[in-house]
Amino acid sequence: MPPFRIAIVGATSLRGKELATALRERRFPALPPRLLQLPAAAGAASPEERALIAFDDEAAVAETFNRDALDGLDALFLAGAAAAAQSAWQVAEPLGLLVVDLSSSLEATPGAAVVGLEPFAASTRLAVVAHPAAQALALLLGLLGRAGRLELAAATVYEPASERDLAGLRELEQQSLRLLAAQSLPQRVYDAQVAFNLRAALGSDAEPSLATLRERLARQLAALRAADAWPLPALELLQAPLFHATVISLFVRYAAPPPPAALQAALASPWLAAGPDFPDVVAAAGEDAIQLGPLRPDASVAGGFWLFATLDNLRRAAFSAVDAAQAALSRRP
Repeated sequence: MPPFRIAIVGATSLRGKELATALRERRFPALPPRLLQLPAAAGAASPEERALIAFDDEAAVAETFNRDALDGLDALFLAGAAAAAQSAWQVAEPLGLLVVDLSSSLEATPGAAVVGLEPFAASTRLAVVAHPAAQALALLLGLLGRAGRLELAAATVYEPASERDLAGLRELEQQSLRLLAAQSLPQRVYDAQVAFNLRAALGSDAEPSLATLRERLARQLAALRAADAWPLPALELLQAPLFHATVISLFVRYAAPPPPAALQAALASPWLAAGPDFPDVVAAAGEDAIQLGPLRPDASVAGGFWLFATLDNLRRAAFSAVDAAQAALSRRP
């Protein structure tokens, strides 16, 4: 397999930083990536200007994104904001290279394939990385469906601040500190108080809204289900005062309660780290596997079971992007 030539838009974002780790740990067969930033993001006055940034714990040079910077590339990773991904796709689309979108903003593009834990078809040139919760739910429901016929599923997803990149983390940090000091709270990102709070909706100026993200999560989960028979779950998405890691509470109901041995066998997967205790967000940090608590029968619903899971949301998105790119590029003639 020859070394591939790749580039990253948004290398300084949280997903961009995690992408550097994924490329290294997966031993992705590529030359050092070309780091690109849109002119507004790089602060460049001309296409030739460059900026010094940190990438993979080292100093690196970021070039301004333009058509010439894409010449000779095999793959382009879009790890920045939605607006940057959309602008970059308009330039990259006619060039025939593989584009992997970690922002999920290009999912409505004709021909786009939503990818999760499984690689996507080699014929697709645009891979849109599914929300980490969509990836985890698709895996869990698919595995649980092997133990018996699922009649119903419902999930509550707790969204961390890191899904809104550095700006979301910083605002949650500042809100927490200022609330304790009885000071006014910054609300530029969330347009609401998130610190020491749990919200089913953000302020009207927050973009994207939780309703938009909930709809996107449902669409991506449906795309990942493909032809599998498990039911699409009812979904709730809550903004939690968590800095990092996605948390999921999942309920399923079987038509007939499966034997305990069948349930345990169904949840045997290299993507899961199951234990006797309930995991927390600390346990998820830096782990590729989804942390899974014990399967708990519901005392009041026949055939009902609860699962509690946590996962490193940034790592899951970055590693899905790298795995999908490697699978697609390795099958190219």
